[in-house]
Amino acid sequence: MSLEPASPESRREVQAALAGTRFRRARALVSWNMFQPLMSVFARGLEVVAKFGFQIAVARCLTREAAGVFLLGLSISGVLQTIAMAGVGRALVMFVARANRDATRQQVFGVAASGLFFMLMVAGLIGIATAALAEPISVFVFHKPELTLPLRWLSVSVVCYAMLTGIGGVLTALGAAIVGDFLRSSFWPALTAMLLLVSDRSAVSAAIFTSLSLTLAAVIGWVFMRRLTPGRWPGWRGLKPPEGLIETAIPLGVVDVIGVILVSVPTLVLGSLVAAESVAVFSVANRIANVFVTVVSAIGNAASPRFALLVDEGDRKRLGRVVSQMALLSLAVCLPPALLLVIFPSEAMGLFGHAYRSGGTVLRVLVLGNLVFVAFACCSELLAMAGEGKLLRRLNFVMLGACGLFSAVLIPLFGAIGAAWAMAATMSLNGLLVGFGVARRLKLNPVPLLAGL
Repeated sequence: MSLEPASPESRREVQAALAGTRFRRARALVSWNMFQPLMSVFARGLEVVAKFGFQIAVARCLTREAAGVFLLGLSISGVLQTIAMAGVGRALVMFVARANRDATRQQVFGVAASGLFFMLMVAGLIGIATAALAEPISVFVFHKPELTLPLRWLSVSVVCYAMLTGIGGVLTALGAAIVGDFLRSSFWPALTAMLLLVSDRSAVSAAIFTSLSLTLAAVIGWVFMRRLTPGRWPGWRGLKPPEGLIETAIPLGVVDVIGVILVSVPTLVLGSLVAAESVAVFSVANRIANVFVTVVSAIGNAASPRFALLVDEGDRKRLGRVVSQMALLSLAVCLPPALLLVIFPSEAMGLFGHAYRSGGTVLRVLVLGNLVFVAFACCSELLAMAGEGKLLRRLNFVMLGACGLFSAVLIPLFGAIGAAWAMAATMSLNGLLVGFGVARRLKLNPVPLLAGL
């Protein structure tokens, strides 16, 4: 898996592979140095457009109160979706990438099918529990009875998004990360935004359209995955997860859950203390700022199969070069738009409606905090692919405690701007800790841009 420019001989080998089956075509694509990360950046460019359109549609097609209720429900379902994924999505990238290198098509499909079946069982149970507990959560925790019905509809999205993420992990390992990224991050918000144009301006209709869009995206992803892995269905007995998959997934699942809680805690605390209108302003600003985290995660996710294979080979020098290239790509993509948002935050928030312009300062603080995280791009994915899930879990528990402390102190005093400072401090700490983890365990420079030196 060299990072040097491909020789004519290697290019002929790739061209010969491309003439074979779809499965071999996917395998060949993995060998190109920057193909998957660049395609993931392209997919994230589509995601930025889709999610901005989604946020604008929510802000303009729903009343401000309905938008706050819907976005609060979306944050709750986001935490539950990550719990439902149980870390299997990220673990599948490792296991399918290795099977893709060493095993037959039938065995690759068996690994993918068994992992996805496990995710379906877990997600199904969580979705049913969410629907059953929607009313007590809405009334007794958030004091918003109007949240009950949207949350029940969003329980469907818990199952569909978990499956979509698992399928995306399989597609990434097979060299088709752009398809998984597009379906998981761009397709459903774009479709939901279009459906909101004909909605009745209620949070319930927004929740229904979100669940329908995610269901369709999961079906499309499954069909595409089956075209790349045309093996026979392994049968119910063959759906037992491969040895080590669940053990690998559990610490990664804890990390993912803590990660989404970190992003959601300020919104949830704010939602329990202030009116839905303030929640709407902070949620919109937070989702804009999180675009940079999403882009960095996409680049790291696309590079994850390469990380896993280079760690297996023990080639630290080549691994450092790959990390540096991914960090440079992340910085090149994220820095220009981030600077624009820091300079013109009120204008950016004004795109969602005049009432949102007051969130300009909130947006500026959030973007600055996320830029620190961008400086440590791909460190989390690198540690995960190196088998350091337990270390990631410990670091994330530290960050969870810090986020809770920041939120408890700042939000009651300063409201939405306090939530922004809590989120910015947490994301900055996140980057610093995972950079320290890379230096400690992998003996690479903690600053990714310098890891190849």
